[in-house]
Amino acid sequence: MQSTLGDYVAFFGDVRDRSAARGINTHAFTISHLGYKAPTWEEYRQVRDSLLGGASGWVEEVHNGRPIAKIQLQTPIELTPNSAVSLIEVMPPKDKVYRRWRPRPGLEHVGFVVGDALESFVTRFSDVLDGRQDQGAYCQPAYLLFDNGTRAKFYQLPLKRVVELEGHSFTTYSQG
Repeated sequence: MQSTLGDYVAFFGDVRDRSAARGINTHAFTISHLGYKAPTWEEYRQVRDSLLGGASGWVEEVHNGRPIAKIQLQTPIELTPNSAVSLIEVMPPKDKVYRRWRPRPGLEHVGFVVGDALESFVTRFSDVLDGRQDQGAYCQPAYLLFDNGTRAKFYQLPLKRVVELEGHSFTTYSQG
C-alpha cells in the first residue's frame, strides 16, 4: 500500500499535528477517508487500478467534470495503533493552475467525521478554518489548508455514506 500511496502514516501524523497547532484536536473524530491527488491522468489511472487490486468495492463518479474514484479497501490500513481507514478517494488533476498551486502530488487530505455537531464545530473554529466546500446536498465539509498544500477536512457524514445517499453503489471490481 505504501508503494502506491506513499507514507500514509507520516502524512496522517502531519495532518493531525498541523490541525492541533491550529487548535483542533482530531483524535476524537472518526476517520472517513484519505484523499489522493494524482498529478497526471496517467497516474490517476495507475493509482486507481493499483488500489482496486485490494478493493472490496468501488465507485467512480463525475464531479466538476472529472471522474473521482472512491475505493473501499478489503483490509483497512493502520494510521496509528488506534486509527485505521478503509476508504481512499483518488482524484485526477483539475487543471494547470491547480497543479502549480499544489506542486507536491500524492496524499492530499484526511477526511474526519464530526457528525451532527458539524455546524457548531464550524462556528466554534471559524477563526482557524480556511473555508467550506459545497459538494452537494449531503456534503459540505469545512477544511484547514496547510502551507504544504495538504488539508484536514471535516464532514458531517462519512464519504461512503454520502456516496450512498447520492444514489451510487460500491461495486465489486473485476478485471475484464
